[in-house]
Amino acid sequence: MKTLIPIPELPNVYVVKVELTADDFNVTGNSLIYDPNPNNASELYDIVDVGFDFQLLGFVTKDEISFDVDPYVECFSRELGHYRNYTIKAQITQTIKQNAVDSFRSALASEEITFVNPFGETKPMSFDEYAMECQTWQTAEDNLAQKLVVLIKK
Repeated sequence: MKTLIPIPELPNVYVVKVELTADDFNVTGNSLIYDPNPNNASELYDIVDVGFDFQLLGFVTKDEISFDVDPYVECFSRELGHYRNYTIKAQITQTIKQNAVDSFRSALASEEITFVNPFGETKPMSFDEYAMECQTWQTAEDNLAQKLVVLIKK
């Protein structure tokens, strides 16, 4: 069963991690219904019980965001391209993001939702001295998001 993940930095914004192939999304009452694999006709639709009235904003993948994120992130100056960087490290160093998309992705990253393994694209060699490094890399790889469904509480 899929879990609804709140993004505390973005009030009333929630995400659900789904398969990259997921499609045919429908909102019915307080539930999100979708086809996890449209290429497999025998597979049933998945249902996420959200528990409150919501609107489907769109989707996020590694390469694309399907909706305008600007209304949902904090902007210091649109003219200068100064948007809030929501990651903890950025809060200490006072760094900013140059656009709303990067700002939105930093809010996801602040909840450890990433699309790229922070430990690199290739798995470390599995010699004994690298066993912990390999395990850390694999855990990060297993937790990568493929596609997010973004919802906003009404």
